[in-house]
Amino acid sequence: MQVIITRAATDAQATAQQVADLGCIPVVVPLSTRLGLPVIIPDQHFDGVIVTSRAALTMVDRAQLVPLMQVPMFCVGDATATLARHTGFATVFSAAADVTALINLVRDRLNHGQSLLYLTGDPRKPDIEQALSDTMRLTTLTTYRMQTIAAFPQEALAQLDDPHPVWLHYSQQSVERAAMLVAASQQPDLFSRARHLLISPALQSSVKAGGGIYVTISAQPNQQAMLDSLLTMRKALML
Repeated sequence: MQVIITRAATDAQATAQQVADLGCIPVVVPLSTRLGLPVIIPDQHFDGVIVTSRAALTMVDRAQLVPLMQVPMFCVGDATATLARHTGFATVFSAAADVTALINLVRDRLNHGQSLLYLTGDPRKPDIEQALSDTMRLTTLTTYRMQTIAAFPQEALAQLDDPHPVWLHYSQQSVERAAMLVAASQQPDLFSRARHLLISPALQSSVKAGGGIYVTISAQPNQQAMLDSLLTMRKALML
């Protein structure tokens, strides 16, 4: 069973090894590269920090984060929350990969008018800024930018001989980019015949819009749960 991994190059290899350990054949197709941006955190008091991805946190020098370690950290998912704890943040909240839940979590824990630092990437959806800018003093810092490739790699298409490969999806932007590039490739039906494994139900509408038909949603919004689902799919094929 072949498994398509279109994560950024910095994440794809680790995922590929985990996929191979399950007895599957990883096909790594990084559709983007993550470029770190120069970041200077303002020397001011913050009542909370919002982080929407692990990359947004890792791209910041730890020395700049030390003054914020006792400030509540609000993370979009469990993987980011785990990284925040390992980095040294004392109070960490996870919204389980749901941006709306993240916004509500911030509103529940902080008071109107408090100061928030938002660490994020480019591109990003405007949800957090639209929801919180009117009620909180929000400072947004873009710590990285995704540089995308122009076409789905021909060498990756040549590797794919599984008529229904499993495609792992981690973000809406990645889903949309993958569907667009495949539609313009020499295998435009790849997205529709693949079996799509999603980290979150929030991605389902984007997969369907791109032409995806066969969809499985991870039981929990984290990597381990995705791997558990992948193993279940592999065992079902062996019956």
